[in-house]
Amino acid sequence: MSNNQEKKFITENGYCHLLPYHLVISQEGNPNEMLRRKDKNTYPLINLFIGIITIVFTVLGIFLLSLGKTNDASFLLLCVPFNIYFLFRFRNRSNINVIDRSRIMNIRLGKIMLNPAFIILFKDSKGKLKERILVMRSNDSDKILKAMHLLSSEKLMLSDSQQFKVSAKKLINEKSELNKSETPVQQQPDQQTKKETNYKRTKDGYLKDF
Repeated sequence: MSNNQEKKFITENGYCHLLPYHLVISQEGNPNEMLRRKDKNTYPLINLFIGIITIVFTVLGIFLLSLGKTNDASFLLLCVPFNIYFLFRFRNRSNINVIDRSRIMNIRLGKIMLNPAFIILFKDSKGKLKERILVMRSNDSDKILKAMHLLSSEKLMLSDSQQFKVSAKKLINEKSELNKSETPVQQQPDQQTKKETNYKRTKDGYLKDF
């Protein structure tokens, strides 16, 4: 295995491999297997299904409202804004596992559902901008920092950008705070223990020192 194939970091659900011409996301850690598979973005199909459901809910809700069935109509119509938000929020999302490195526009560190995640902005085969999310383990700032520096060394993440510096500084502070919290606190001996120690010293012939 070459050095290029060994360039990878661990994500929440698997690995991200930095190959010479591709960025490959795998679960088992085998990028060659992912390259052999047929890779397809399933988000357009999901969005189409949600869009159809939204139209059906809207039409059916208005129809039930005209019949005086307010409760049933309200439930359906209340679902519509959430569906629209989903369609708007995930309109550019992609779940492909093999990305051509020449199509990657930018990689930044953000948050998805309160978890740190690398957001890969790239152009698909049709030239449309897409986002691929790599969720990281929230309690491992050290590995996230290593991943950031690896992406930076591969010129996929700009290390001189303000966003990179802020994210790195925040992760270093989190790591420092975590190390402080894990440091055991030495308890001071109580007064009774101190007196017993001094008594033994006196018994052994040492001066009494309270």
